[in-house]
Amino acid sequence: MRLVFSVRRTGCPSPSSLLRPSRRALTLALLALLALAAPARAQIDDACLWDNGDPNAPALFDGQLSMLGGGVPFGAKAADDFTLDEGSIHTIESVSVVMSTNALPGLEKAKVEIYSDCNGCPDRLLRKFTVHHTETLGALGDGYRIVRFTFNIAEQPTDDGSLSELILPGGTYWITGVGRTDGNDQTLAYFGTSREPVKGHTPKKILGAPSMDPAEFFFPGPWLDTAECCIGCADLSFRVRGRSCKVLYASGPADLSSPGGIVSEFSEGVRDSRGAGDFAISPCHTVRVCYIEGCIYTNCVGFSAIAEIYANACHTPAGSPGRSALFTAKATSIEPLDSTVVVNGTRLSAYRVRFNLFDDGSIVLPGGGYWLSIAVYDTFSNGERALFCFSSRCRPACQVDFNPAAAADALSLASGGTWSSLPGREVSFLIAGERIDRMYTSGQGGDSPTGGNSGGSGTGSGGNGGGDGGAACIADFNRDGRLWVDDIFDYLDAWFQGCP
Repeated sequence: MRLVFSVRRTGCPSPSSLLRPSRRALTLALLALLALAAPARAQIDDACLWDNGDPNAPALFDGQLSMLGGGVPFGAKAADDFTLDEGSIHTIESVSVVMSTNALPGLEKAKVEIYSDCNGCPDRLLRKFTVHHTETLGALGDGYRIVRFTFNIAEQPTDDGSLSELILPGGTYWITGVGRTDGNDQTLAYFGTSREPVKGHTPKKILGAPSMDPAEFFFPGPWLDTAECCIGCADLSFRVRGRSCKVLYASGPADLSSPGGIVSEFSEGVRDSRGAGDFAISPCHTVRVCYIEGCIYTNCVGFSAIAEIYANACHTPAGSPGRSALFTAKATSIEPLDSTVVVNGTRLSAYRVRFNLFDDGSIVLPGGGYWLSIAVYDTFSNGERALFCFSSRCRPACQVDFNPAAAADALSLASGGTWSSLPGREVSFLIAGERIDRMYTSGQGGDSPTGGNSGGSGTGSGGNGGGDGGAACIADFNRDGRLWVDDIFDYLDAWFQGCP
């Protein structure tokens, strides 16, 4: 429901000629209007990235066999697709699937798998999760129950004990919900159908086959359409929750066909070196950075990486590498890529380095030009090598958007030198952020999006200077630096006193 009202007046009547309802009366009237609109607003779920719909009622419940072991010794899987908005980066916070199972209450187990898409079928396995919470939704006959399994990504175990995360770019993906045996060879599980119409492709199924390793399930394929047998044209019931952040700039994928890069190692000694690429933010907006990604070649195993953002000095980053960075952040996850390169006799492997800043919020950039550097922390090993990967685009003659990549090597830094340009080359990185409305008065500083960020929280550090001199937000009537219902009351108070 949208409520619109307007007040028209001519001239400025004297206060004595005005009917002056009390502030309390105005408050009650406005709260009543807000209450009328509340039910429509309450249905909005900002964390919902995809929802295939709830399952059918128990009397109409149906599902596709999806079980590993138990009553299905060789295994069977059911999968359905979902889409995330293109042009954004998405951090997945939880996935839930609805299944029916005859496992004993408290012994039910499941897992979900996330796949990439190829030609309308699941393709490459991206991640799998096994730690879940259960919620019984209803009872079926023959000992079966409808159960929702919810997998919170942050609760999933990792090899190094770090916080688990799942970051996905926009595109189409597939999800499987699969039951796991509780040790009973009669246990079965079915991925439940949704009561909502089909969205995207109809679900897929695949049957396992005998494996050389009895501890592993083997699925030779192909994936088949469930519409042919046996649930018809129906979606499967699952939800994906998380947050999204718009891609601000992407310099292009890493050049893995003819690999190379710029030496980029964070060190306090003579090995200190950097590679950097530039990006621009519209002067019309201020953004809060929520995600950074780049490619690194290194021979280190279990390394750490750092991202630095510098101001722009025309054709290179401003100031000294390391010491003049406006902001810094530490990598939150590192993923190996299928590529190696030999540099001066040393074999280096490629890695995707991610900086998940969705919960940070300390890197705030007014519109303008900036440079991003990604470097590997020096382990002080004599044989350590690290490169910030070059990017590659489809048109060989058009590899650079703004300025060519910049480099600062250890020898030039030791002799007082600074950055230099590498004509025709760019480094591979992506940066995503969210726009921040200009809600603050000129020169206010402090917590203003454009008024300085000295220290920040989480992984951010540094600062970006004083206010931008922008005009105050007209809706912030009482000039307290925020938009709230008090601005309405203060405006109405001024109105009924004459001319605000």
